[in-house]
Order: sequence, then C-alpha cells, then structure tokens
Amino acid sequence: MLNDTSFRGTRRRFLATAASGMTGALAGCGTATSSDTDPFEAVTVEGTSLAVTLASRPRVDELELRSPDDTPFVRRRLDPEANRATLPLIETSYTATPEHYRAGENTLVARRDGDRVGQRSVSLSPEVTLTDMRLADETEFNPTVTIENSGTAPTFLTYLGFDNVPSPTPPAAETTGLPEERGVGVPLPPTTRDVRSGSMPFAFRRLPSEADALSCPGRQSVAVTVHTVHGETTTEFPVRFDGEIENVLWLSHRCSEVTIESSD
Repeated sequence: MLNDTSFRGTRRRFLATAASGMTGALAGCGTATSSDTDPFEAVTVEGTSLAVTLASRPRVDELELRSPDDTPFVRRRLDPEANRATLPLIETSYTATPEHYRAGENTLVARRDGDRVGQRSVSLSPEVTLTDMRLADETEFNPTVTIENSGTAPTFLTYLGFDNVPSPTPPAAETTGLPEERGVGVPLPPTTRDVRSGSMPFAFRRLPSEADALSCPGRQSVAVTVHTVHGETTTEFPVRFDGEIENVLWLSHRCSEVTIESSD
C-alpha cells in the first residue's frame, strides 16, 4: 500500500507525478451515503495518475484508492479547501518492479476527519496491442514498434522482444530489450506511443571471419512480444530479409534488403 506517497516497509518513496497523455473517462457512479453529498465531480485518468475533481461539499481531507480485493493501494492527505487532487496509479521512476494498481474494479474513497463521506467504483484496466512495426531507414537495425493502450488505465512496459529474426532478443530475465536511455521500462498511459528496440534484432552479430557462413532467410513471421506489469502480448509481423550480407559495423552484418510487409 502507498500511504501519503510513501511506501511502507522497505519500499522507496513514490512521488506522484501526473504524466501528460490522453485523458480517459472512467466508468462508475458515486456511492456516497447520500446523492446530495457525493464529494466527486469527476474522476479521470490523466497519464499515469488518477485525477479527482471534488465538489465544494462535503469537504474532503483524505482520498484513498482501494484494490479490487479491498486492500488499500494509495492514500493522500488533502487540504480541505482543495478541489482537485491526483493519485499515482503506477510508479514511473523506471524501476525493475514498479508499484502499480491492480486491474479491475477499484474503489475511490473520500474521508473527512477519518470518516468516510463518499466512494466511487472506478474500472481500471489496460489493454495493450501492437499495431505497427517499421524501420527508421535502410541502415537501421532496431525496429520501432507502435504500442496502443486502448484501456481505461496506464501500465508499464518492462520488455520488448523479437523472435524469428537474425538476432533474437534474450529473455526478459536477462534484458528489457529497450534502449539504454529508457532505463528499465516505459510508462504506457491510455494512448499510443512508439517504442524502439534496443537489442538490434535485425542485425547478425558475427565476427567478420564468420560472415561468409551467413545468409538472408527470406520471408519470416517475426514475433514481437511485450511484457507489462499487467501481462504480456505477442503479435507477428511479416518481414522479408533478402539481398546480400553487408558488414555495416565490425560485429554487425545485415541483409541488404529488409522489408516490413503489411500484415493486412
């Protein structure tokens, strides 16, 4: 559980920063004790946070998000005069195991002086699909994948892997498959973003003396796998590896003709 943006036990401090991104409305209705005293005007997802707009009455000095199993996830103390607050849904400090909400029907609870004055059910569920893959130019080894999160809440990408390619990506236990500047993961709010591979899957990694034994495999069904903190998905893209073997860097060779075909 996150309490006043601090982890309990040995977890490090979790700073609630609302990332920019597409805002998605959340399903759910207020369930305060009286419809005249519902403390919530609006509850939406903004980037990687839950944005809460409060009514003028009743005054609220604490918000808490409870997981589908009714365990507390994050709690925030408020100035009773405040009319807006954000609760972090996922840790964005690029750690290997970021803290994150549990997908499903969560409950947002409003309190005043320790007493519950209202609550609302919010459906939080990411839905990740891979919609496109492309190369930036002819000499590029690292394809870029378009990842769409069409769900109602953010998630966090922890692995981008390629199979059935000249250099398959090592398993998630050994690498993230992401560029070094991405750290160990990428936040995925409810929007679409491009993520570039960091593992050079389209390059043969061989010594120059071994290049004569290489050949282009032709048309391949390239499997692209992404892992997030909420699950994983794999999509196949048809790619042609044709032409001659070229030595571009000392240990890097490539097929002279690489074409990512339409999967339609």
